[in-house]
Amino acid sequence: MQAIWKGHISFGLVSVPVSLYSGTEDRRVSFKMLHAKDNSPIRYKKVCEKEDTEVPKGEIVKGYELDDGRFVILTDEDFDKVSPELTKTINIVNFVKVDLLDPVWMDRPYYLEAREGGETPYELLRLALEQTGYVGVCKVVLRNREHLAGLIPREGMLVLELLRFSDEIRSAGKLSKPSGVKVEKKQLELAKELINRIAEEFHYEQYVDEYSQQLKNMIEQKAKGRKVVAPRKKKAPEVENLMDALQKSLKQAA
Repeated sequence: MQAIWKGHISFGLVSVPVSLYSGTEDRRVSFKMLHAKDNSPIRYKKVCEKEDTEVPKGEIVKGYELDDGRFVILTDEDFDKVSPELTKTINIVNFVKVDLLDPVWMDRPYYLEAREGGETPYELLRLALEQTGYVGVCKVVLRNREHLAGLIPREGMLVLELLRFSDEIRSAGKLSKPSGVKVEKKQLELAKELINRIAEEFHYEQYVDEYSQQLKNMIEQKAKGRKVVAPRKKKAPEVENLMDALQKSLKQAA
């Protein structure tokens, strides 16, 4: 893997030199847009509005539009000048218990690897977080944008989990919630029993992307000129009432 960022973790007066690596990989089946007439790939050109001509990559710059329509041009060097401390530092600003992190905040994980000379403080911080059950709440600038992040010990390493800021999360306040619904005690007991009966130890690796696998299989069949037949859809179970559904589900789970 290639490091996408190099900097330091700031932990009080302790500085830990680290390299950042992407913690995810896109395995989804990708497609190209083609012209139906001759299967020729469709290209998306970057065209100058004024000249109506395609612009080479080397002539494209970043600009911020002012209220009067003028643009302020920024270079990579300008972004680095904003705050070298922010752009090269994972600054721990707080510590919270790991179970206080709401999953809806989590956005994207990255692995942190200790660079030369940082092995001891890296391991010190990892063990301290692991044994106290805390997560470091950090701020870091990646790709010209400041992020909130959680520093989490995992499998002998530190993981930087990017978090969403509070104003990026939509409120569910305007959505309708069940109101005036009365759940019978017996139904609730059966539902909890069903959950406990189905529950088992979680092994993440046992869950695979079945849809992508079937999609790839279909593509292979079509590439060989074979006719693809869709499997029959399973009918939803017909159950007269909720109690019957729970009781039949318990029998299946048994």
